[in-house]
Amino acid sequence: MQKNLKILLLLLFASILIMACGLASSGADEATAPAAEEVALTAEPIPVPNMDLSDLVLTAADFPDVAFKDVSLEEMGMSVDDLNSEEFTVESFFALLESTTFELVMGFTTQVSGPLKKAGFDLVLNQPDTLIETFLGEMGDVGNAEPQELPEFEDTVGDSSAGMTVITNMEGLGMRMDVVVFRQDSVGSFVIVMYLDGQTPVVPLMDVATKFDEKIVTFLESQ
Repeated sequence: MQKNLKILLLLLFASILIMACGLASSGADEATAPAAEEVALTAEPIPVPNMDLSDLVLTAADFPDVAFKDVSLEEMGMSVDDLNSEEFTVESFFALLESTTFELVMGFTTQVSGPLKKAGFDLVLNQPDTLIETFLGEMGDVGNAEPQELPEFEDTVGDSSAGMTVITNMEGLGMRMDVVVFRQDSVGSFVIVMYLDGQTPVVPLMDVATKFDEKIVTFLESQ
């Protein structure tokens, strides 16, 4: 299962981030001129370039009522190098495991600096169907993944956001991965809750995303 989980996560990360970074470079050409000007004139604060986001994570202490355990990338059989590429850099990563129900909560960040990169990132989030189709194409037959729109998704985090859910068969176990991708100013964030399909997650995805978004806002205000 660990091998399948690693493959699934890497494909999920790659499909979302590559789309975001690709559209970040071409988004301005696809968008209308007024839209590009609107992005450039947005009166939002611009954080200090090359921020240190390494400590921007959620930990078990953020969920005192849940028996979460902090899990490192190494314990998941992964490394930062597995997540990074020439197109993007993962700045921070966290994973929490509730072993009784096998609920795994994960999140990571990447910097989205400048109006063009923000516009490209937002283009991805404004096209959830394309995002789902791209991920499905990346997955192929691995894990029999079936990405769909996330019914519980609420557009209440970040400056822009999107959600989807993935059902996959991992060595006979039906696992569901709920995903929210959002941008808060110059921080692109990805939050995932994975649990047995058919069960109710101990901590719903939107609760995790909201808590992470609040932490990011506090961090940006301190810059």
